[in-house]
Amino acid sequence: RSVAAQLPERKLPQSVLIDNWTERKQDDAGALIVSAYQGHIDSQINDQYRSPAGARRFLLNIIQYPGCGSFFQPASFVALDAATGKLLGISLSSLVNGDIGHITQVCVAHSMRGTGVGYELIRRSLEALTRHGCRKASLTVTAANTGAILLYERMGFQKTRVFSAFVWDGFRK
Repeated sequence: RSVAAQLPERKLPQSVLIDNWTERKQDDAGALIVSAYQGHIDSQINDQYRSPAGARRFLLNIIQYPGCGSFFQPASFVALDAATGKLLGISLSSLVNGDIGHITQVCVAHSMRGTGVGYELIRRSLEALTRHGCRKASLTVTAANTGAILLYERMGFQKTRVFSAFVWDGFRK
């Protein structure tokens, strides 16, 4: 997706606050990932989505190691319940190249889906990547995640590659 085109801001429920990512939210983000991906095909593909410890390991890999580029905190955001501070969503970003960004993780609590939280988190990440000089941004999504795909397409993302992911259950008894 080209990040040059501005996306309109989405009005969120008054109870939702968008803030900058902080590593202090890592444990909460791990719990959110496990909850959001429970029963989802992605949790079969990636065992780190199945437990809070695994999700924290996943987050640590995103933040500390350049697998999907170098983590870029200025384009990473959290959605919080304004009254309780409970984590409702995250959008984490990285820099793949000097002018190419990547959304490494988007996750929204089941209770907040369809409210614009995911859209607004991604929009803010894209806006921050643009301010940094990125001209393009990418993300990956499982083909079975049709709701997310519809959102990404509405935001201007286009499918450029399809690749297979396989699950091996060779250790099952």
